[in-house]
Amino acid sequence: MADVGYRENYQKWINSPYVDEKTKAELLSVANNEDELKMRFLAPMEFGTAGQRGIMGAGLARLNVYTVKYTTKALASLVIREGKEAMEKGVVIAYDCRLNSREFGFEAAAVLASNGIKVYIFNELTPTPVLSYAIRRLGATAGINITASHNPVEYNGYKVYWSNGAQLPPDEAAVVAAELKKLDIFTDCISRPAEELIESGMITVLDNGLEREFCNELLVRRINRDATEKTELSVVYTPLHGAGRRAVPYILDALSVKYQAVPEQMIPDGNFPTAPSPNPENPAAFNLALEVAKKEGNKADLLIATDPDADRIGVMAKKNGEYKVISGNQMGVLLLNYMIEAKKARGELLKKSGAISTIVSTPLAEKIAKKNGLEFASTFTGFKFIAEKIDEWQGKVDFLFGFEESFGYMIGDYVRDKDSVGAAMMVSEAAAYYKSQGKTLFDVLDSIYNEYGCYFEKTDNIMMKGIDGPEKTRRLMSELRGEITELGGIKIEKTADFKSGIITELETGNTEPTNMESSNVLKFFLKDGSAVCVRPSGTEPKVKVYYLVCGNDEAECILKTEKLSNAINGIIAD
Repeated sequence: MADVGYRENYQKWINSPYVDEKTKAELLSVANNEDELKMRFLAPMEFGTAGQRGIMGAGLARLNVYTVKYTTKALASLVIREGKEAMEKGVVIAYDCRLNSREFGFEAAAVLASNGIKVYIFNELTPTPVLSYAIRRLGATAGINITASHNPVEYNGYKVYWSNGAQLPPDEAAVVAAELKKLDIFTDCISRPAEELIESGMITVLDNGLEREFCNELLVRRINRDATEKTELSVVYTPLHGAGRRAVPYILDALSVKYQAVPEQMIPDGNFPTAPSPNPENPAAFNLALEVAKKEGNKADLLIATDPDADRIGVMAKKNGEYKVISGNQMGVLLLNYMIEAKKARGELLKKSGAISTIVSTPLAEKIAKKNGLEFASTFTGFKFIAEKIDEWQGKVDFLFGFEESFGYMIGDYVRDKDSVGAAMMVSEAAAYYKSQGKTLFDVLDSIYNEYGCYFEKTDNIMMKGIDGPEKTRRLMSELRGEITELGGIKIEKTADFKSGIITELETGNTEPTNMESSNVLKFFLKDGSAVCVRPSGTEPKVKVYYLVCGNDEAECILKTEKLSNAINGIIAD
């Protein structure tokens, strides 16, 4: 699409015969709001390796049927470029419970099929890991997931996957982005009705058979297969109105876990009427689950919540008789430690096993892995990078477990994205295993800290909203790349600038390469073993600051974190 002013783009939509009257009415209602018009029409949504995510509504920079068809046409060009066989292998489409997700999914299917590309689309909301599994299982060329994951109700998104089941690699994403610049959003994106294409066989509608197959694949991967049968485990589960509503209960039933679902939240609903923040990272997401547990006499061992597309999982467990949230880093450490311990006990830990986490996740994971003889790798945030490392390890290292701090886990290589269903299985197994020893998950976490040292993590989200948000982000990152030698009274030992690809030791000035792709991320390694990592979000107008702190005990870690947070906020305020 040619670069023109926001007013010209606005007038094009208002005057287009392809735009429906409801959309035009919405646009006319903001005709005199210059800031709103700029937000909607200054430029299209960017397309990157994470696809697109944004607020739903009318306009070039909003998610709607026109922008979905526009992006899909560009993706169709990528698939066509791969050749006839790639077109015949086709594209798998999934969607979650969000408003318009099903409609967007079938609009995307119609565009692909109208361009001669075979399409498989699920007939109802489907977990993200099932899409990743289905792409590999069906031998498809690509996949599309219509979801905004755990974002607020007004958001939706468009994620693209490649043939390995992971999100689109940079080179392929660049092709889609380049194609978008060539296309007219209306005249180049016309498609036949989905119903006609279903009748012709170009679109195949999938039932939940692949989801059941995916679940059975998970069950094969249990370690202590009878742990949940020998030790009674009680769980309260909520899918937060989302896509985990079938798969997680199926797994819990298969494990003989006694569970109580949160009834109101088992109903798919993109308005999230009982979960204003459908994010298991937010303790408020557990409010109804806590009520259910209370009615049951607080006998439940675990409260489990999965987000709308069922890729993230949150868990609460008992600590001193009260339910407490287990953080993403803590759960990653617990699962890694359990899988190593359990496999060792059974003589099943392969000599060349490996674990993967991200540069913004706790360094404790690497300590545990290396002490137990595992290979360990750190990647950028995002499971596509973990997937790349798994593919790189093929035939050399047996992938055991991967995680990132934002409540995402992968317990095997059957998928290439985070998987709350598999995590629910392994969390339940681990909880039952330790319960048989008289321990809670927090008891086990304390024993890990006693062995390796105390670790504490916190993430700050610095919002960069408004039309000048990108410029504010650029200025902040520039400031942080300046002459900083200490943070919160702790000296910086070295700085890793992943944009330049250089790690610099401050005392000597010595440098070494990061050996990672370029990305606008900074990480400060402090003299005491703590670290601070700063990166702009790829999906929301914010900068994320990760504090990865170690100390003698929790109180010391919290104090250090406060000092580091104050130091970063001081730089922002200057």
